[in-house]
Amino acid sequence: MHNILITIKNLYNKAKYNLNLGTLRELQIKSIQPIINGENILLVAPTGCGKTEAVLIPIFEKLFLSDINNDNFCSRVLYICPTKALINDLYKRFEWTSDQLSIKFARKTGDMNEIFTKIPPQIILTTPESLDVLLSTPIDKSNDRYIKITNCLKSIRIVIIDEIHQFVGTNRGSQLIWLLARLKKLSCKDIQLIGMSATVPEINKISQYLSIFDDNVKIIKSNEHRRKLNFYLGHIESISEINNIIKKVRINLKSKKILIFSNSRNECDKIYDTIKSTNIKEECYIHYSTLSLEEREQTEEDFKKNKDEVICIATSTLELGIDIGNIDAVILFGAPPNLSSFIQKIGRSNRTNDFINAIGIVRNFENSTYNDFLIFMGIMHSYINDDYESIPDTLNYSVAIQQIFSIIRSFDKLIYNELLLINDYLSKKYSISKEEIDSIIKNLCDLNYISKPLKHLNEFSMSNKTELIIKKRKIFSNLSSDGSGKLIFYKNNRQCLAEYPFKPNKDLIQDGNVLSIGGKFYQIKDFDINYNFGTVNVKEITNPSHSQQLKYDSLMAPISFKVSQNIKSAFNKNTINSINFDNILIKNINIYDKYFNNNDITNLLPYYYDQSEYLYYYYTFIGTIGNFLLSKLFGLSKQFNEVYIISDNKIDKFIITDELITNTLTNFIDEISLMLSSSKFFAMLPLKLQLKELKSKIEPHLLTYLLKMNQLKIVELKNKLTY
Repeated sequence: MHNILITIKNLYNKAKYNLNLGTLRELQIKSIQPIINGENILLVAPTGCGKTEAVLIPIFEKLFLSDINNDNFCSRVLYICPTKALINDLYKRFEWTSDQLSIKFARKTGDMNEIFTKIPPQIILTTPESLDVLLSTPIDKSNDRYIKITNCLKSIRIVIIDEIHQFVGTNRGSQLIWLLARLKKLSCKDIQLIGMSATVPEINKISQYLSIFDDNVKIIKSNEHRRKLNFYLGHIESISEINNIIKKVRINLKSKKILIFSNSRNECDKIYDTIKSTNIKEECYIHYSTLSLEEREQTEEDFKKNKDEVICIATSTLELGIDIGNIDAVILFGAPPNLSSFIQKIGRSNRTNDFINAIGIVRNFENSTYNDFLIFMGIMHSYINDDYESIPDTLNYSVAIQQIFSIIRSFDKLIYNELLLINDYLSKKYSISKEEIDSIIKNLCDLNYISKPLKHLNEFSMSNKTELIIKKRKIFSNLSSDGSGKLIFYKNNRQCLAEYPFKPNKDLIQDGNVLSIGGKFYQIKDFDINYNFGTVNVKEITNPSHSQQLKYDSLMAPISFKVSQNIKSAFNKNTINSINFDNILIKNINIYDKYFNNNDITNLLPYYYDQSEYLYYYYTFIGTIGNFLLSKLFGLSKQFNEVYIISDNKIDKFIITDELITNTLTNFIDEISLMLSSSKFFAMLPLKLQLKELKSKIEPHLLTYLLKMNQLKIVELKNKLTY
């Protein structure tokens, strides 16, 4: 260990110079020996504790010992990231290793393929989807490209999964498990697995995710404490008041660089327009997934370099660890949907300091149905008590269908025994039964995706329909389905600018129309539109007399059951004292404090009868999906949200059975699958497996709570609870 530590320190000193690091930290020292020894490990630490360096520097040493000192150059490490932006950020940070250490990084994403070089890269940065592309390369032993890809994958000995908590319990996480099983089958060698996670509970569940090939996973935790949170909660009556909030943040918190998070792209656009309409000279950027990778990278670079007063408005695209410099303050425009999202967002603030400056904005707009005040209270109660949402034990049968298409791409047909063999490589938690595989295959045959030409062969040929979706490369993503088509916007002679859904925007595509895209104005030069798809060439212009806003069709993330339930416990001294409220909100604290602390609301279901509307408001506090299910269970036509449901009639008893829940899921399967971000492959499952998958994705405590609602005492309130 002593000699290795000396070598590691020498490597770290080189990294220190290039990455502007401090001395070796405790986490980095603790991780050295297990990584060198080839152990499967999970590193758990808050953002900014040096997890990346803790993993990569010992791996550099391993590469020296195994390959570089022997002039053996081959790909050894797969580094899996949840986003392309994170890949590009890592690549820029470690470009220096090629010249100084002879360790070459390469990117394999939808936009970048750097693995086909004279000297193979030792470390490949990629996403699950791009790894899928590599593993499903059509088998052709006479094809040089196939041979290079296969040799590259066969030589992999280490797989690193960054932000692993983003994968566990999701479709993409299940896809990655399948891909690692296929990689293991291909290489026939031991593969070391290394995960890096933020500080989250149920860490054992995340370590189980890494137990694909071996139950022994070493958990290495950082002892560094969570940074102090200075959290301010204010309210606005209209979106124009965002300028007042920004002004106060700059004066009171001495903040030059401000990052504003919004829960939707549409709201990002409105915030940007509001800020610029007040002060045209304000340096302001927009960052969200609709914009092309090049546009987002340019925004990241410009925002990072700017040392003056500057604002960036983003959706969740900037939640993860992309380097955009030190942010003085984070503003949350509306409450995030869950605690994990809240922690990721506020974690962007003051990363070089031991404190966080974050401001939550309660949107008290006229006729709005937002419950930001209550949700922020629930989130802060969850935060100070480390009361996270449970990681669901998801049954992602739809991923098996996606993998079937991936296997078909590779073999030009589905070989039944090949599918069973890959399934055997999966751990028990992720493998599916032979009966379930057979039912999936039968359904794909019934839907005319595959057919079995000869009964004595355990092989299935693909239909023209399957051949088309493979040809169009629509088989690699398990992200939520997009059935709205696509409009791709180009500027400056085919430089990709942005992608928007086709259906809500097709009528805006006319010669000469001026569109607002990413905070800039573009005039349509020409376009080519076919069924559900179009390309649009535009040119940037300044100061147009008018412009039109493109539309989005995605749903906002549902507010979690856990956060909604914690609203009932949030009005206590600990939670209230952890927040700096504005004067208006302090008055509301007294109202809610009096109600929640004078009643044992745990076993109560309060309601309010609005005599002016002739409507009953039932305050369930069970989240967006919970109240959707309730409203459908009782046949309610009125609106609902994460806090309450509304009924025309009084409900005397909430009697709910498992059979009723199953029937509701069956009758509203399309709506619920959309809320749970199911992929396009979900619709290809037999109904029985669709229902099992949906139930597994719903927060487990929610389903239990619904079945026990008949035990709650229904009580009438004198006033509405919502702010």
